[in-house]
Amino acid sequence: MTEPQLRRSRELEALRGGKPVTGPGAFWLRNPAISGCAEPMRQHMERNTSLPLALSELAILMTARHWSATYAWCRHEPQVLKAGLSAAAVAALRDGRDADFADEPATIVQAVARSLLQTGGLDDATYGRALTAFGLPRLVELISEVGYGCLVSLANTIFEPDSPEGAHDYLPAAAPPRAPVERPARAPRLATSPDADSQAGRIDLIGVTGFAWRQCPKIAEYARGYDETLRLHLSMAPGTCALVVLLVARYWQASSVWPGLARFASASGIDAPTIAAVSCGDRPHTMSDEQALAYDFASELLTAGRPSDATFARAREGLGLTVMTEIPAIVGFLTMIALTANVFVSADGPVA
Repeated sequence: MTEPQLRRSRELEALRGGKPVTGPGAFWLRNPAISGCAEPMRQHMERNTSLPLALSELAILMTARHWSATYAWCRHEPQVLKAGLSAAAVAALRDGRDADFADEPATIVQAVARSLLQTGGLDDATYGRALTAFGLPRLVELISEVGYGCLVSLANTIFEPDSPEGAHDYLPAAAPPRAPVERPARAPRLATSPDADSQAGRIDLIGVTGFAWRQCPKIAEYARGYDETLRLHLSMAPGTCALVVLLVARYWQASSVWPGLARFASASGIDAPTIAAVSCGDRPHTMSDEQALAYDFASELLTAGRPSDATFARAREGLGLTVMTEIPAIVGFLTMIALTANVFVSADGPVA
């Protein structure tokens, strides 16, 4: 390791009581800046939200199952059981079935997570049921938990670390993830602040999602730090990052954040025809070699749950492991943004 990587590794070991760094925490050491913003996010999302532990862990567990992320599943399954959810319910989720929970809040969390992962949003009935049960700040946290679960799960599916405690009980094969269908237009559920227009020209990744995250100041704080890291501290070229960002927004049909992300891509050197191609769901023909490798890597990650062995080998040779660890950091964080925007802000259907 380089000196910054070694220093960061020692910091993480101290936070873990001397235990070695494993899983995504170890992968992201290849870019200490990502490690520096990912760890506070992890600490908050896994331990310090206002949601009961059983519910936040259930949301993360369901994302691990959606992406068939064995390491994430094996880390969070014991936490779900310890928090009081039944073994029968967890077994049903492991098999890809809906669980029969004894309490209403867990049933609602299951419905919310399932809808987000399969459609990219919430219908009015599910939204209303969840809002009544949890209130607005906790519902924002719940949506963010699902996005965070995607962030850690996607890093795991790429590199396939050994399961915790030496267990190798891999998840059974599941159907590959399915891109969400276009959602009908509806009124925004959360009004943006009066200064929205003045911020329209700001170049960042969060965009209008920030108005939802203001309900949860700590999530907003950590998201801003993550946003800055991805914009300023990646080893990949800015244009490569921008293409992956657009790809994720297109996958989740995140229409409300698309204009801001298109401005970000343009400022990063991506031309209008390339942006238009992504908005239509087409693979651009004018990419550099690095951009093409990263685009294909991220595309397979979303549509198949992991890159193929051939794509992994090409990316390792052409991009290097550091860039390969940066891609799921981008895909996962943009998924958090897209899902939050789709629930609270989006009103326009497809991105194009």
